[in-house]
Amino acid sequence: KQSTGELDPLYVVEVLLHCSKESVKNAATEAAKPARPDEKGEMQVVPVLLHLLSSISSVRLYLPKDLRPVDNRQSVLKSIQEVQKRFPDGVPLLDPIDDMGIKDQGLKKVIQKTEAFEHRMYSHPLNSDPNLETVYKLCERKAQIAVDIRAAKRELKKAR
Repeated sequence: KQSTGELDPLYVVEVLLHCSKESVKNAATEAAKPARPDEKGEMQVVPVLLHLLSSISSVRLYLPKDLRPVDNRQSVLKSIQEVQKRFPDGVPLLDPIDDMGIKDQGLKKVIQKTEAFEHRMYSHPLNSDPNLETVYKLCERKAQIAVDIRAAKRELKKAR
């Protein structure tokens, strides 16, 4: 996509997030940090940029009309915990074709390509290799060395 010179719009989603008690004490929502699974926290409405969301579930929860009282927010946490118990393998994700009724052929092709690439990625032997992080760092270092070599060769040509 070419840049038109105009800024792309920023979309902000207000998310009800289970935050740690320490981070909630500060009034700024930027300081809100998620609570660990074993930690007692407090539910807070936190603004999040849309591009930071990785997936959306197809599970629908009914929320109280007013989320200002702590009890109403905590009741949503109890509902979320119940959903997590019902889906131990993870909550089902929202499917754009089945759940949203999108019939665009282009989207179907993109989804098929994404699924094919994910299948290739997860079936690759390196995916389950315990040394993946080390191998990745070595590959990054190799690529950086290759960039440095090209830069050195350019400087050598200029010096001649």
